[in-house]
Amino acid sequence: MKSIPILYKDKNIIAVYKPPGMMVYEMGENYQKHKCLQSKLEASFNRPFYPIHWIERACSGIVIMATSPVIASELSKVWLSNVTLNYQVLVKGNIQEAGVFRFSLKDRNFFNQPAITHYKPIGCYGPTTLMEVSTDTECRHQIRRHFSRRCANVIGDSRYGQGKWNAFFKSAYGLNRIFMHLAYVKLDLRNYKKALEIQCPMPDELKSILKQIAMSSSLCNQLGLPRAYSFRSDMMPFL
Repeated sequence: MKSIPILYKDKNIIAVYKPPGMMVYEMGENYQKHKCLQSKLEASFNRPFYPIHWIERACSGIVIMATSPVIASELSKVWLSNVTLNYQVLVKGNIQEAGVFRFSLKDRNFFNQPAITHYKPIGCYGPTTLMEVSTDTECRHQIRRHFSRRCANVIGDSRYGQGKWNAFFKSAYGLNRIFMHLAYVKLDLRNYKKALEIQCPMPDELKSILKQIAMSSSLCNQLGLPRAYSFRSDMMPFL
């Protein structure tokens, strides 16, 4: 069994790297338990672990698990107020300015939930922008849905993205995942003398795609876009 990269570990928590294509924990009776991150980690250490949060199967990055159900319960209660999660996300369009999405999203029962997403451009790559993204709320698929509603779809997102863009990135660069990576977690917990900061570098496969985009002079033409494909965040269409 391939070892799981350990990013941080103490008596209370463990932080590991989750690769794309792997579930965090078992989902449903038909899912193969041995293929989820939690089960692999438990097999490696011969002990149970308790996931505190979740990242999508098609995404990568940091996953935090507790070493006991008591610690898991305590962390869950303060997760939104005491934890910072920074994602690296590649989206459609050249977005020049930082901003905040502040509009509600419907839950599974079609009730509106408050949703706040902060974004800051890291750099533009052809007709796309690499963003640093964090949230103040936890809604289902919040980041992907917020960017989709502003026509700045996340690259590789088969549910809320754009088929033409996804197909191009798959054929040209072999992208078979969502271009979203949880790269930084900061935990400000009462039992620790100082905040814990955990980092996870962007996977080489995503770095390679950014490099190839930066070196390509014909990407806009291949996607049928005008060469000056850019817009300000305050000009994103409201849908």
